[in-house]
Amino acid sequence: MLNVLKPEGPSVSLFNPYSSLLARLCRLLSPKKKHRLQELHRHLIAIRHSIEHPSTSSETSKSDTDVGAIMAAAVVVTLKTLFILLALTMTALAVWAIGTHGLAACVDLTSGWLVVTLINFYINLGVILAWIVYKESSWIKAAVLIPVVLFAGSPITSAYVALQFFKLSPEESSKDPLYFVLVRHQKKDDMGYKRGHSVLIAKIIISSLGCLMLGTFIYVLIVDRSPFNASVLSRCMMATTTDVYFCIVTIAVWIAYKESSWISAFFWILSLLCFGGIATCVYILREFFYLSPQQPLSAILFTNKDLLSSDPLLMAHTNV
Repeated sequence: MLNVLKPEGPSVSLFNPYSSLLARLCRLLSPKKKHRLQELHRHLIAIRHSIEHPSTSSETSKSDTDVGAIMAAAVVVTLKTLFILLALTMTALAVWAIGTHGLAACVDLTSGWLVVTLINFYINLGVILAWIVYKESSWIKAAVLIPVVLFAGSPITSAYVALQFFKLSPEESSKDPLYFVLVRHQKKDDMGYKRGHSVLIAKIIISSLGCLMLGTFIYVLIVDRSPFNASVLSRCMMATTTDVYFCIVTIAVWIAYKESSWISAFFWILSLLCFGGIATCVYILREFFYLSPQQPLSAILFTNKDLLSSDPLLMAHTNV
């Protein structure tokens, strides 16, 4: 039997008796068993082909790798361009709104719908900011970024994400660019020692923010009625709403990376566009419940495929 695996000489012909025997058995057995034997027959033929033509399978594997690398590079270029455009567009829109109405008018808390929009904005911005704090290994740099992000919003977050794509090495860009953009480049897991308490606290915070967003939305809808009127749709309101949706784009890219099914990704992204911060909180809360007791809080950023990968480049950052 060991001779069957040798590619030289007449030993390959040993497959022929097996094939003939399987063909005879197929005519005598039930359809279910016949199907299984046919599968085995096809498997033997595939093994024979790989023995006779050993270069074919390796060439196919190399071709698949090359296609994957090209697609990953295209994703990097597309997302770089997208986030640069988002940063520039939002900067221009903010300058226009503040320049024509003034900063005070853009934070008028007497307008119910503006309050809803600001809560929506800071929930989505807070999620991105939490990732930025995790991403930065230096607490000094994180401390500087926090007030800047809270004040400037999506122009800074979009520019920050674009910068992370520019920092990728060629090998990272061709492997799994979104994973390497999300991950912190150090092996130490600072959250690992308190992961149980961290997850519980995070669940409480996200649940509270979701309830706050939902309660405020229902209250303002009852008191102020529809938001689609001239008094609500000011330039500042338009700029703030755009800021919200630019933050949602960042979260939507993350969800598209996380979800294995395009149908599921489409559903969640559509929910984000319709319900904003409420959908963000529900999605993150769902991901928290998927964490095992051994996983750190930061594991929700990544797919299980990447966390369990045997690729040496990805394994270097296993302790996320």
